[in-house]
Amino acid sequence: MLCNVTHIARLRSSLLDKSKDLDQHLPPALLNNLLVVGCAILIKETVNLNKLKNHVGLLLGNRQTKTDSHYKRLTRFFNDKIALHKLWKWLIVWMPDYIKGWDGRSRNWYLTLDGTSW
Repeated sequence: MLCNVTHIARLRSSLLDKSKDLDQHLPPALLNNLLVVGCAILIKETVNLNKLKNHVGLLLGNRQTKTDSHYKRLTRFFNDKIALHKLWKWLIVWMPDYIKGWDGRSRNWYLTLDGTSW
């Protein structure tokens, strides 16, 4: 496992707290699901939704929910109209500037494409 589940869950919670004022761009549920997907990818080291579904409950602190429900949550996230039309533009255009403002320092941004296989 690349990352500890507890640390990733804390990271998700911290990012969610820092992103409270993003409601004007994204609905809170969509932002929460985006962070869940990203953190699950870090934990499981795959983008296969069938494998990610097992860690959604751990990240949300909800282990009683069936993994099939988590799978449906993930598929609904990717099929959401806002996600399909706005989310990816938001991630590429607005988010880097937003993150820069967290600490007030100006930084250069580099786009890195990784072709490694986990």
